[in-house]
Amino acid sequence: MPVAAHAPFKRAPWASCVHRIERSVRKLEEVTDVTVNLALESAHVVTRESTALPKVLAAIEKAGYEVEKGKLEVSIEGMTCASCVQRIEKALAKVNGVTRATVNLATERAAIEFTQGMASESALLQAIEKAGYKAKTIGTEEKPADADERKSAAFKNERPAAG
Repeated sequence: MPVAAHAPFKRAPWASCVHRIERSVRKLEEVTDVTVNLALESAHVVTRESTALPKVLAAIEKAGYEVEKGKLEVSIEGMTCASCVQRIEKALAKVNGVTRATVNLATERAAIEFTQGMASESALLQAIEKAGYKAKTIGTEEKPADADERKSAAFKNERPAAG
């Protein structure tokens, strides 16, 4: 199934830049169509599969142009096992613009790398919540030490009283 995406880039002031980017991206066998808009500094790319996006971005960078990247760290509640980690990583990978997502069960966090202008913070949080977990951007919630105290308190409340 063909997948369309917009890949924003920087520093392409000349018409020759358009041809250089298009030529570089077209070399990828997964790409079926590419159109570069110099005024918008973006490439509209159609690929055979959604997993080709990192290759497209690498081709733009190889041609000598900067792709704006973003990083987001997220706190996640509700994970209990490795299957939860995989479920969240798969959900994030489906968000257009995500180039990498790593979830850590022990720290209850996800580190997400994405292309600016393609993925938004709200889309990333929604993907995690749609997978069945609570998510908050780091910096707007508790510190790791507070999370440990919360887990400890929850564990104490779950144990039957001795006696």
